[in-house]
Amino acid sequence: MPFEGNFQGFNWVQWFDKNWGLVFYMVGAYMAVIFGLQAWMENRRAFELRKQLFVWNVILAVFSLYGGLRSVHELHYVYSNFGLYSTYCLNGLR
Repeated sequence: MPFEGNFQGFNWVQWFDKNWGLVFYMVGAYMAVIFGLQAWMENRRAFELRKQLFVWNVILAVFSLYGGLRSVHELHYVYSNFGLYSTYCLNGLR
C-alpha cells in the first residue's frame, strides 16, 4: 500500500521503548472503566444493540480479512526474498 512506504515505524518503536511504563497506567484506566461501567449498568435495563453489533461485527470481519490477506502477502514477500529464517527471526523495524 502507498501509505506504508511513508510510515516511520522506527520512531514509534523508539517512543514505546522509552515510554513502556505507560502501559500499566493505560491497563489500569481500562480496567477501572470496564468494572466501573459494569457496576453502573448492573441494575439498568439492557440496551437493544443488535443492529449496531451486527454492523460492528461485519466491519471487524472485513478489517480482519484485509489484515490477514495483507499479512499473507507480506509473509510471501519476505519468504520469497529472504528465506524462512527471516519470516520468524528478524524484525524489520529495528
